[in-house]
Amino acid sequence: MEDTEHIFRLIFSPIHIEEDGRVKAAAFSDVEDKGLSCDRSPTSQPDATIHARGLEQVATHNQNNLAKPRQYLGVVNALCKDIRALQYDDGDKAFAIYDTAKATNPLHVDVFQTITKSQSERKLLRKRLRDKFSQALLAPPAQR
Repeated sequence: MEDTEHIFRLIFSPIHIEEDGRVKAAAFSDVEDKGLSCDRSPTSQPDATIHARGLEQVATHNQNNLAKPRQYLGVVNALCKDIRALQYDDGDKAFAIYDTAKATNPLHVDVFQTITKSQSERKLLRKRLRDKFSQALLAPPAQR
């Protein structure tokens, strides 16, 4: 993963969106324990397959959860170097990004929290991580 690469996080409503329309810090909570699943691109525009995956994921979810439907809104993006630059207040590096490409998704990457700190520090870092991602959703072409 190069510092100049962009990574994209899929965003779903209502689980990832605050009442005021901003992306919740909780949309990045997977970073703590299983890795924050994202996709990569050399540009700030998501590859069409990224949106296709988001639409596929929401369709599968909605088929299996009729009482709690979701909507795929699009993606938010960040530069790898901006995420790698995040630190805890004591200077410890907070996040690492790994290429975790799969046969079904060659663009896949994961962001991991490098050190487990107190709950309050983890929450603060999740907010900082969220803030590194754009708050402007990049919607799929059909929704623009």
